[in-house]
Amino acid sequence: MKRLKTIPFVLVLLFFFATLTSFADQKPAKLIFYETQNITLWSPCANEGAGEILAGSVLVKIILHFDNDGMFTHSHAVPQEGVLIGQTTGDRYQANGNGGSNYDHNPSMGAYTTTLKNLLHFVGPGTQVKAFSKSHITVNANGDVKVFFDHSFMECK
Repeated sequence: MKRLKTIPFVLVLLFFFATLTSFADQKPAKLIFYETQNITLWSPCANEGAGEILAGSVLVKIILHFDNDGMFTHSHAVPQEGVLIGQTTGDRYQANGNGGSNYDHNPSMGAYTTTLKNLLHFVGPGTQVKAFSKSHITVNANGDVKVFFDHSFMECK
């Protein structure tokens, strides 16, 4: 079983974390943008249970939330449109689901941590693939990045 490719999403979040500054006396705000994610994964339930690789692109709406001080607090990621194609059968799998993160920043230490959770469903002919992943990212004051994949699973319905 292959894990979902989360590196592009992680890099986008890290870019925003690294460029955020505090704006005093600001109201809570959110930033909304869209990103195309290329996804390739192994589905054990595709191809009538024989399994196959699914690949395609999904347009994802990403919402970043900020607190009163302008500091990033959490995010949501929701697939808007996109299809994965079975590489053996040509079957089409529609993407839906959601993802999100929580963010903890210590300005005095210059470090932060975030937890990313993704739950995606790919609905195809006669089956549904459910993929879940949870990872933690820590950046210390020196800028060293540590990524820990807590757990992930895929199931067929």
